[in-house]
Amino acid sequence: MGISARPYPGVVVRTGAERATLVRRTYSLVFASILVSALERAHTYAALRASNTRYDQLALRSRIVNWEVDARGLYTYLSPAVEQVWGYRPEELVGRKYFFDLLPAPVRTRFQTEILHYFECRDFFKDYVNPLACGDGRTIWVLTNGFPVLAQDGTLLGYRGSDVDVTESHRAREQLRESEARLSAIFENAPIGIAMVGPNRRLSLVNRMLADFLGYAPQDLIGMAFDALTYAEDFQEDLRLFEELVAGKRDAYRLAKRFLKADGTLVWGDLRVVLLPSASSGRMAAKATLISANSSSALRMMRPRIGQVSVSRMGHNCRMILLNRPSSI
Repeated sequence: MGISARPYPGVVVRTGAERATLVRRTYSLVFASILVSALERAHTYAALRASNTRYDQLALRSRIVNWEVDARGLYTYLSPAVEQVWGYRPEELVGRKYFFDLLPAPVRTRFQTEILHYFECRDFFKDYVNPLACGDGRTIWVLTNGFPVLAQDGTLLGYRGSDVDVTESHRAREQLRESEARLSAIFENAPIGIAMVGPNRRLSLVNRMLADFLGYAPQDLIGMAFDALTYAEDFQEDLRLFEELVAGKRDAYRLAKRFLKADGTLVWGDLRVVLLPSASSGRMAAKATLISANSSSALRMMRPRIGQVSVSRMGHNCRMILLNRPSSI
């Protein structure tokens, strides 16, 4: 008895021609899908290349060099901006030079030690300022930011980061520091007493000569009210002039007054105070210059109030007026 083949329930039996048509249609759909995906990838790659080009142009204008190094510090990648900023072609450095090869010789050991410490600790570089010797012989300063690249087991593979050329701002800061150092030396070694006084009449900065004049250590005067150093009979006049200065009624004032020294004795001084507005904080500060009678003009101004005095020399051509008998004032 013959067994006839019957289709399974729900299965459509197609002829050979129908199956061929179905295969061709399926291949067409697959091919179309592949073509669409390829076009999408092409558009994506084109957009990515355009984005990279824009980024490279921006990095070039911003003088930013992107880099990668291996765990030994050997360059494995450098962005195109390296040629303009550092003066090297990428192929001159990639796979050939270590980061410390570009450190200027006089400071190479110090900076190499510091940077390798980051490597050992797997630490991030954040606004790390360091010098770099360029291909044309110049030395520039760069601001480095970078992060460690680690394997899944924590092994250090290298670092990836960027360097920004900050030479101009670094030099400006260095010049500012040098200028501040010179001003500080002038302030500290001036042959007259100088102090900065806040609106509350407390001392915020004093030089050595003022401290010596009053018989205090400089650090002991910081925070002290200027009133505590003023003889009681001269206090009201000094306070009136200071308040007028703070109120903007005068730009400066000068007063011959008596000061209380650390040992309780009195000493005359030629006080000159000017207002120093602060553009950054908006708060006022006053500079008080205390000159002892080391000039004929100061002596003439103070003589009517002093009476009989003796003049003694106090180092570095600085003279101060001392009273014969403090109790007679």
